[in-house]
Amino acid sequence: GASGSVAAQAAFVLAAAVAAALADCRRRHPELEVWPQLAKYLAQAAAQTLLLWPLLAVLISAVLLAVVQVDEALGLPEAWLNPLVYWLVLYGPAGALCVLCRLRCARAVKDAAIPS
Repeated sequence: GASGSVAAQAAFVLAAAVAAALADCRRRHPELEVWPQLAKYLAQAAAQTLLLWPLLAVLISAVLLAVVQVDEALGLPEAWLNPLVYWLVLYGPAGALCVLCRLRCARAVKDAAIPS
């Protein structure tokens, strides 16, 4: 069904975000033992994402509401809004996870005074 398709897409997006975070950490900081540290950073980033997501959802909803109001005021078709909402909902958490993990990796390198 449709929910299975969305779940498969979400799993793929999450896997891609993890792969991107791993690749970025390996590329920028090859001296790190990435697997154990990345698992730790991913877990921390996932917890942080889960904690921040309700706030981010409210902020994103407020922005989208403003965009919809402008769209209606200008008399534009609403069809272009659907992909925007879809992408924010599906890719937002995975993107946040990837960014937060990458920031943790960079911070760990900086804190350890390892030259990048």
